[in-house]
Amino acid sequence: MNKQTRHNRGSHPIRKGEFDDTLTSVKDCRDLWAAKLLAYMHDALQPHRTGVNLHPKVAQGWFGTFDFRETCECAGLLPEEVMRAYEARLALTKEGRWDEALDGIVQKGRHTK
Repeated sequence: MNKQTRHNRGSHPIRKGEFDDTLTSVKDCRDLWAAKLLAYMHDALQPHRTGVNLHPKVAQGWFGTFDFRETCECAGLLPEEVMRAYEARLALTKEGRWDEALDGIVQKGRHTK
């Protein structure tokens, strides 16, 4: 049994040499933050509350907040560019062009490569 396996079974803090940080890369972290942005965008652009984690109005209110800007930074994206893309998609929803607004946004629970 290796040190990591023993650690996972116990409740002691991680000791030097037990954590393999080669499993995580900057790209993996940025992808995770970008996924958060897509999840909010997905929920904000929905015509109804069904199939979303957040009510669309709640998700819409998140854009432009401090948390939004920090999430963009962690994803390696400029908040202004993400906001412009979001506003363009939101304008499409107001015209009833839902399919275009949601094009390219992966639904939660679906993973594509």
